[in-house]
Amino acid sequence: MNRAILVCVLALLVAGYAGAVPSFTPVVDGIKDVGWGSVPDHSTTTLREPVTFNLDSGFYVTDDSEFIYFGFWADNDPWTDAMNPHIHILMDIGSTADGGTFAAWGANNVLYAHAFKPEYDIVTQWGDGAAPYTNDIQFTGLNRWVTGSWNQIMELTIDDGGGSQWTEIAVRKADIGSPANGVVLNLSMWLRPAWNKAGGNCCLPADEDFPSDWANTAGTFDQQFAYTLQAAISDTDPPGIDHVHQIDRTGIEIVFDEPMDTTTFLAGNFTPTGWTFTGFRYKTSNTVGISAAPPGFQMGTVYSVVLSSAIEDVAGNSMDPADDSTSWTGVGYADVTFLCIDASATHDTILFKGSFNFYHEYDAFWSGGSHLMYDDGTHGDVATGDHTFTRIWPMVPNGGTPNFEWGVRDEFDNWLVIGPNPSFSLPDTNDITVSYTIPDVTHNPVDVTFTVDMQFIPATIDSMMLAGSFTDWGTNPVTMTNNLDGTYSRTVNFPAGSQRTHYFKFIRMEGGNQDWEGISDREFDLDDSQPTLNLGLLFFNNWIPAPYDVTAYPATGGVDIRWNDNYQRVEFEVYGSSNLYSIIEPINLLGIVPAGTGNHFLDTDVTATSKFYQVRTVYTP
Repeated sequence: MNRAILVCVLALLVAGYAGAVPSFTPVVDGIKDVGWGSVPDHSTTTLREPVTFNLDSGFYVTDDSEFIYFGFWADNDPWTDAMNPHIHILMDIGSTADGGTFAAWGANNVLYAHAFKPEYDIVTQWGDGAAPYTNDIQFTGLNRWVTGSWNQIMELTIDDGGGSQWTEIAVRKADIGSPANGVVLNLSMWLRPAWNKAGGNCCLPADEDFPSDWANTAGTFDQQFAYTLQAAISDTDPPGIDHVHQIDRTGIEIVFDEPMDTTTFLAGNFTPTGWTFTGFRYKTSNTVGISAAPPGFQMGTVYSVVLSSAIEDVAGNSMDPADDSTSWTGVGYADVTFLCIDASATHDTILFKGSFNFYHEYDAFWSGGSHLMYDDGTHGDVATGDHTFTRIWPMVPNGGTPNFEWGVRDEFDNWLVIGPNPSFSLPDTNDITVSYTIPDVTHNPVDVTFTVDMQFIPATIDSMMLAGSFTDWGTNPVTMTNNLDGTYSRTVNFPAGSQRTHYFKFIRMEGGNQDWEGISDREFDLDDSQPTLNLGLLFFNNWIPAPYDVTAYPATGGVDIRWNDNYQRVEFEVYGSSNLYSIIEPINLLGIVPAGTGNHFLDTDVTATSKFYQVRTVYTP
């Protein structure tokens, strides 16, 4: 009986189903229309999903002749960390095995192992929850898997909602290959609380192995459910120009208001005024990139272009004669020369990216991608092979506010900037040069041993943690081993290519509470000429208490100095002086007593002028 039921369920999943929501056209406004009903297309839960930020209300799907619509409820971002949550909707069309093997938008730690891997990863970014404290949708990108990587092919502008709201997103069928009525979509979705989180927070369908409460753990997502398209595609509206955008000094992008037949993008179908057409840069369903002959488009000059009626949309409709031309004013640029100095001569490939978009304009979301830098005497590079990488990049000035940020990575997507991102101001079209020096890194691995002495701490110690620049501080702290003698230790491997200078602190754990050291960050340098480095015994907060019950007794020919303590692994320095206010001086050192617990004493011959004595607890590595 159980086996028969399982076979039926699997067969149903493979065959697909129309879904709980019938075909209708919702108004995408962040308000749940009646047509959505109350039964989602998919709803599963797991104890792995958190209470405060989840998808327990399910995932709704419907479609009409032009769009596929997604709807869901999600909570507000509960972390109040001024970071932008991301929502991923994965879509396989037609049950194919080919598709994305990891997540888009830099979430490379999330692996996709679905039976039908997604060709599309729709990523929606919410506001960061900072003032005015909104988690509304800011941007939705349609990403397509092409030859081993994700490419953002367009922004989806028909969306609304966000945290603690009914959220709706529409994707035009023509933008994903015009799938026909009856085609099966294999769908899933997951939430990522911030761009710097390694994994997912929750997902649909529920996956016991994927989400983690704070998304700090990388994971593999392999669950999906089937939805069958309910409506056939129909389109009789003529296409028009939505807008034109200058790309750089010699390029423009024309954006259409619906998907186009790119085979009709022919040179003779574009008539320019004030500039010379030289060719196409790219052709997509909704855009066409065009190049102009140098000097291109001059700042402040007006240009225009008229499109022929021979240009058609995917349904065969010709351009709307009332919307087949556009004009624009030339934009000014500053040439920014980006320099990256590879101090350790470690890298052969370096790419830069920053707070700019595809159009070389300021963009706080860094949507402009990564770009290769050169060390071959081209693209502004001065000397070949000197590990100073260069790229000249034209950028649109923003008046100087806010500053542009930027940074560099290697070919393995490792971020090479330590500390805050470098930044620069670009108030006008004057050319500038900016540079960043990659800190020197190790060439060999080093095992570093950390040991902290907690014998002087009178508080409860459930465990000890180690956090630092090598654990992303509190993001991934590591647990230390209790040596059962008042000390805790941990050995951490620093692989080749690690930064040489690191910082760290110890954390005392009491229940769920963290007691971080209150001193300045501890610092050490890696010496990769040796395979190991022991930092020696360190004391929590650098605190060593003084001895107690210090007494001085007259003795034959001198003084008998006695004191008590209960401490191990420390020594005692004894000083004597006739001046109460300058006892601790090297010249006044009477002797050193080794570590131990209980009673201590020092018999010493002193002159009659010594009247004051002091015992100091010290630790000498």
